Amino acid sequence: MPDLININGVISAPEEARIPVMDHGFLFGDSVYETLRTYRQKPFLFSKHFARLEHSAGVVYLQLPWSREKMLSEVRRTLEAAGMQSESRIRVVVTRGVGELNLDPGACASPNVLILVTPLPEVSAEVYAQGVDVVISSVHRIQQLGETKTGNLIRQVLALREAKSKGAFEAILLTPEGKISDGITCNIYLVKGQTLMTPSREAGIVEGITRAVVLELARRAGMNVIERLLDRREIDEAGEMFLTSTTREVVPIVRVNSRPIGDGKPGIVTLGLLEAYRREVDVLIEED
Repeated sequence: MPDLININGVISAPEEARIPVMDHGFLFGDSVYETLRTYRQKPFLFSKHFARLEHSAGVVYLQLPWSREKMLSEVRRTLEAAGMQSESRIRVVVTRGVGELNLDPGACASPNVLILVTPLPEVSAEVYAQGVDVVISSVHRIQQLGETKTGNLIRQVLALREAKSKGAFEAILLTPEGKISDGITCNIYLVKGQTLMTPSREAGIVEGITRAVVLELARRAGMNVIERLLDRREIDEAGEMFLTSTTREVVPIVRVNSRPIGDGKPGIVTLGLLEAYRREVDVLIEED
């Protein structure tokens, strides 16, 4: 459960927080969101997350009620009130607001803003040292609105259920045409020698904030970085694989559908990018 919830500027404990049942975010998933984390109790890369929130809102014709400055101020105020000694996960949600029981966005008077602050989920050192198993999901990623982070996440819910039923850490979603898209809540990468490949926007991916940093670090390291449509069969040809996400950084993938990737151990490129990313945090943490 969240330690604190901020609803339209009012901070309360979870059991005291209220959102109307007639909010279209609840009724129809008519909302947009961002998930970010802290380092040293500071929100990390907030400006980039807010820019993506603005993009998502624009795609679904939702006017954000708060400016970047106001949103950042409320995030910081909620973090300060939570007073966590460990790092936090922050979820910012903007709903369409309360309206009549129909799909018409015009029925809603004004959006609601929610900021949820929870402890950052712990990822064990073993995950990074030994890597993880993932599965190919039977749930497809649809390109339309793929880059838009909305509250309609039933595909991800079903993909996670499938992954957990198979004992997997994550699932890779394919497009209906069999191209690699992304994970449930992550981006996917294949390594062949000094070439790093990752699905492009045409595969319906969410272009992750961590993804952009990692691709830049790979280019700085002299790697050949390719963003394009990737066939499922290319997984079998990869020497290394990994995933990235805001809360988990860079995680080695060592098996897909129980089949080893490379030698079945985290690769040197993956571990090098993980180390480089953690160093880069020290530089980026002051960006906002």
